[in-house]
Amino acid sequence: MLKVIDVSSYQGKIDWYKVKKDDVSLAILKIIRKDLNPDKQFENNWTGCTKAGMPIHGVYNYSYATTVTKAVNDAKRVVQVLNGRKARVYLDVEDNCQKGLGKLLIDIINAYSDVICGAGLEFGVYTGLSFYKSYIKPFGGLKCPLWIARYGKNNGKLNETYKPNVKGMVGWQYTSKAKINGISGGVDMSVWYEELDESEHKPPLKTIDEIAKEVIAGKWGAGDARKQKLLVAGYDYVAVQALVNQMLHTGYYDRYTGTSQQIDVVFRKIGVPDIYVGNKMKRKPIAIANGITNYTGTGSQNLSLIALAKQGKLKKV
Repeated sequence: MLKVIDVSSYQGKIDWYKVKKDDVSLAILKIIRKDLNPDKQFENNWTGCTKAGMPIHGVYNYSYATTVTKAVNDAKRVVQVLNGRKARVYLDVEDNCQKGLGKLLIDIINAYSDVICGAGLEFGVYTGLSFYKSYIKPFGGLKCPLWIARYGKNNGKLNETYKPNVKGMVGWQYTSKAKINGISGGVDMSVWYEELDESEHKPPLKTIDEIAKEVIAGKWGAGDARKQKLLVAGYDYVAVQALVNQMLHTGYYDRYTGTSQQIDVVFRKIGVPDIYVGNKMKRKPIAIANGITNYTGTGSQNLSLIALAKQGKLKKV
C-alpha cells in the first residue's frame, strides 16, 4: 500500500522536502477553485513537489456541476491549467447541489471524463462512501478508478474496520487529521491499493537543477519539441523553464567565436534562450538590455549585437 496525501491552499505553504522524508509516497493536488481560477497554491505545490522529488499522482477538482455543459467547461479548464503536464484527474463529487440529480449526475461525470480522457489524461472520481451509496451506485455506478473517503473516528490513525467495500476503489481516504512534517495542521491521508507504473511513483533520475543546465546546454532541443521531451521524461516543463530563465537572468552570454553574420545563428550559438530567437519582436528584450531601445531588427542593429557577442559583452535579459 502507498501512503498518499491530498492538499490545497488550505494547507498554506508546504515544505515538500520534509514531506518526502516523512514516508509519503504520492501527492494529489487541488487544481482549480469554484471560480475556475487555479488553486492559490497549485503552482507552488507542483513546483515544490518537482524540486523535492515528490511524485505527483493526480489533481482533483471539487465539482459544483449540475449540468453536462458545466462539467465539460470545468474539465476543459483543468486541461488548460495542466498545460501538458501529466496527472490523473479526479472529479470530486460530493456537493449538496448534486444530491438530487439522479441519473444526470452519472451523465455529468461521464461528460467530464470524456474531455479529460480525450486530452490523453487518466480520469477518476473522488467521493464519500455515503454519497457513493446514495447518489452514484443506485444509478448504475461508474467504470473509472474510485477514490473513496470514510473517516470513522477521524483521529489520524488507520483503522481497517472502516475500510469501504466498493468495487473499483483504488484509494481510501481514511482521515483529514494526519500529521506530516512540512505541513502545518492536519492533512487528508489515504492508502492506495492500485498497482501503479514505476514511473508514476518514482522521482525523476535527475534534479531539476541538472535538467535546467542541460536545457541551457541545448541537450533537450528547442520550443515545443523540448517541452514534449521533458514531459514524456516525467519532468515539470513549467518548473524547468522557470529555473532556466532564472539561471540566465544575470551576467553575459558566452563569447561568439564564429564568423556568421546571421543574428539568430549567433544567438543560438552563444546560448540565448529560444524565447528571444526567431524574429525582431522576440529579439527586442535582448536589444533593449544592450542599449538599443529603438530596436526594429535592422541590419546595422543586428551587427551591433553580434559585435557585442564577439566581445563576450552581450548582456543577458
